[in-house]
Amino acid sequence: RLWLDPESKMFWKGFFQTSVAPEKNEVMSYCCAHFAVHRSRVHLRPLSFYNRALQYVTSLEGASFLPASGNHIGKMDIGCRLACQLMMPT
Repeated sequence: RLWLDPESKMFWKGFFQTSVAPEKNEVMSYCCAHFAVHRSRVHLRPLSFYNRALQYVTSLEGASFLPASGNHIGKMDIGCRLACQLMMPT
């Protein structure tokens, strides 16, 4: 999956709540990719971080930055589909 500018950077900043984002080729992924994180690393962030991340990725704002989503995402899509499903071309 390609790292798209500026969409991918905007999504990264919104999801991770940062002011900076990686450059192209620093993050590689593909459709429906998952990653593993050791429990000790997860516990470095408060529960509120994960709550905000979930809220962001399930909001119209966050979903609008997902590649291949276009401008056709509605509240029904976000409530019924996973982020990876919203990335799939229709």
